[in-house]
Amino acid sequence: MKQILILIGMLLWGISYSQDSLTTQVFKENARPLMINEGEWSGEGSEFILKAADENHFFLIGEYHGIADVALFTSSLLSKIKDKGYQYFISETGPYTAGILESYEDDFNKNIGDHLRKYPLSFPFYNYREEAEVLKVLMDRNTSYGPATWGLDQEFAASYRMFFQWLYDTALTDESKMVAKEYADLAQTAFNESFKKKNPAASIMGRLSPKDFDRLEQTFQGQEAGLDLIEELRETTTIYQLWFQGGGYQSNMRRAALMKKHFNRYYSQVKDDPNAKVLGKMGANHFYKGRSPLNILDIGNHIHEIALQDGKSSFHMFVLPKRGTSNSWNPFTQDEADKTKPFDTMEDGGKVDLSPLIKGTSDDHYSIVDMRPIRKMLFDRKLKIKDQGLERLIWSYDAILVMPQVTAATNYD
Repeated sequence: MKQILILIGMLLWGISYSQDSLTTQVFKENARPLMINEGEWSGEGSEFILKAADENHFFLIGEYHGIADVALFTSSLLSKIKDKGYQYFISETGPYTAGILESYEDDFNKNIGDHLRKYPLSFPFYNYREEAEVLKVLMDRNTSYGPATWGLDQEFAASYRMFFQWLYDTALTDESKMVAKEYADLAQTAFNESFKKKNPAASIMGRLSPKDFDRLEQTFQGQEAGLDLIEELRETTTIYQLWFQGGGYQSNMRRAALMKKHFNRYYSQVKDDPNAKVLGKMGANHFYKGRSPLNILDIGNHIHEIALQDGKSSFHMFVLPKRGTSNSWNPFTQDEADKTKPFDTMEDGGKVDLSPLIKGTSDDHYSIVDMRPIRKMLFDRKLKIKDQGLERLIWSYDAILVMPQVTAATNYD
């Protein structure tokens, strides 16, 4: 009996190994090389990506955060497709933050740097220098109708100081000025204390209640701009507090709903323009078609469905870095080593087994792997993917850009 069990185990291992090898080979056969040298693109992957941008109205890039190469690739891509209608950019920021960033177009690096010195950590992801390059390309000779930068996310936890200060600066009555100043001071105090305690729940996000927003709304009655911002901060606070209280799924559901609301508002201004196209870059979970790994119909699926409804289409591309360094620094640990933290996706790729993709692509250059022929193989049952997360990725993203070696994004001083 023992020998039979050993033989069965060896047989199952052989089948599993054979299936892994087949999956790796399939990825290899559907990979195209892409070389980028000082802004010049070459290889079959170049034609593939530019054709996808030309044929679609939305080009959505799902990323790992904190990597310079992804932002630099995005700015390089935008420089090549902007004249084809890509005058709009989806950003993982709130709409008010996006408006501030766009207003800095005369000198992004200087103005963002100055802003972050005044309000540290107030711009999510745009505390990285490489991200400013994307905005620089976007706003150069931009001919957009309305805002070019679409901030779809909630506002950031560390940005309340600047927003309450804005409410104070624009308040039209003595009472509203006084109340705005009170909350601006509270936001600054809570900001400092949360880092001393190394506890994000100690920030102003954990201190505000619905009664605070009721008070702010009552005080700012008749001041439309102020009321709009207050309503945005109310929903942002609810999203964060659900997370702090252990309601991660509910928090992400509300966050996705807010992104859809913001998208619909921006899109309504350009939907009737057949030449308007949109490039987007967000954390990879957000741009899945179908359900995300968090089991949410997120903004990527919403854009896909809206595009189909309007006779348009979206192209979803996931960026997979194999190894290198990433910037995962956060103010609660303040470990400088996290600014250039080494990683290897083969060893610490998380819950998804990405090894067939990593093994099936070159270590010498970028590779763009077309998922669409692989989907057909899955549908026809000619291929079986052992890892459910990898299979979900294949069904959700149209292509995967594999970067063999990457470097960490750099912070503003």
